[in-house]
Amino acid sequence: MMITVTDLVDSLGAGFLRTVVAARDAEVHDVALAEPGDAVGQPGELVLGVGVTDRAGAVALLERATRAAAGGVVLKGPFAGDPQVARAARELAGPALVELQPHTSWAHVVWLLRGVIDRASAPDTSRLGTPGPHVDLFALADAAAEIIDAPVTVEDAQSRVLAYSARQDTTDPARVSTIVGRRVPPETLTHFRAGGVFRRLARSSDPIWTPAGPDGTLPRLIIPVRAGGEWLGSIWAVVRSPVPPERIRELSDVASVLALHLLRLRAEAGIARRVSTGQLRVTLREGAASVTGPGAAPGPGVSGPGAAPALPAGPWRVVAFGSPDGTDVRRQLDLWESVALRFGWHQPLLTDLDGLLFGLVTERPRGRRPVTAGGMADAGAGTLDWLRHVLREVHTRDPGLYAAAGCPAHSPDQLPRATSEAGELHRLIGAGLFAPRPDGDRPDGGRLGHRRRGACHGGRRDRHGPARRAARRAARARRGARHAVLRNPRGLAGPLR
Repeated sequence: MMITVTDLVDSLGAGFLRTVVAARDAEVHDVALAEPGDAVGQPGELVLGVGVTDRAGAVALLERATRAAAGGVVLKGPFAGDPQVARAARELAGPALVELQPHTSWAHVVWLLRGVIDRASAPDTSRLGTPGPHVDLFALADAAAEIIDAPVTVEDAQSRVLAYSARQDTTDPARVSTIVGRRVPPETLTHFRAGGVFRRLARSSDPIWTPAGPDGTLPRLIIPVRAGGEWLGSIWAVVRSPVPPERIRELSDVASVLALHLLRLRAEAGIARRVSTGQLRVTLREGAASVTGPGAAPGPGVSGPGAAPALPAGPWRVVAFGSPDGTDVRRQLDLWESVALRFGWHQPLLTDLDGLLFGLVTERPRGRRPVTAGGMADAGAGTLDWLRHVLREVHTRDPGLYAAAGCPAHSPDQLPRATSEAGELHRLIGAGLFAPRPDGDRPDGGRLGHRRRGACHGGRRDRHGPARRAARRAARARRGARHAVLRNPRGLAGPLR
């Protein structure tokens, strides 16, 4: 699956690239360096204006790239932002014009862009644990540990551990919990947050020293990792005494290299999400997928980067997510992806389709106990029971969030029907023809509202207008027992089988 210039720019962030003049559906599959007077670009290439030194050269490069049908042209300021250059790009109606921030070297640009494009073109795009920048992060953590002679972790801006040094001899319980759990424990976060550590990390590039804390927490030296003014992560070293300034300067150099790796990781994650979202959209619309996992049977999908994603073993439920304020679907996607990651679903199956946000979860495997209040947040992540648990947990902060579930799909070719059902029920709620209500403490969800019994297997469609059809379905929703609305207050729907 190809990616566009817009995908690349968005994934790397405004601190690195900025679109000046967009081009519709400009796809990219490679990067080319442009020298003055050379033939430049091929269809689908992103041309880097390395040799551009003036306005005339920038316009000439755009003209050559247009003739070659290149996907985009990257220029540094002030040429990319020059009004005459931008006007020429719009008049040519050719490749996109992208501005590279002045603090970035062309060598770094080539490494970042080629890495992201290559990963997006690979068949295992979504597998971000494969060799690449992740391996390099551990090498950088070891290098930082050598410089400072202390154990080191590399963390992102959400306090998730990305890498750690092989040496962890001088450490404390908080560090052990951080490495084992792959993220900083809540009580340790509270300690550092109370000391203003994260406010300073977000605002400044200066190193931070924190004294020893409660429960045996040792002092820390923290080096922010930033790129283009954006805070990407940090280096955390367990130290027992202040560190000499020259060592801190060397650590800051490591942080500069680390920033490029974190940018690439974020870009790859963003591209992987876009690819996965597009593949799932095809699956829900057309029913093509390959199935993996215990007891799974291969679906009708094909392999390769443009194929539908491999799904966990079914049966599945298609879920339409909603909120009372009608939040933009892209914002809803970001919100629910964040919620899913927070509760342990590390590769959530979410996509936007026809203006709605859909998710694909699995039925609870036979014999597995349901996720209950007080259970582990990530137990059975990606299952219908897990989603009920998540909705209960987020109710206090987001009481208006809900999810409308379609009937079970037992094979990929049933997914379009399940998607239609979930979308129709979601639209009933939006039209005010059906209002999901909490059901007190009843576990069977009797008052939550369902379609009539047997509706999950009939497959018939009404022949009257949308309003009459919606009204009739609203009436059926009060009598049935199969087609459930999941809602986050306490009495969520019980068994949906």
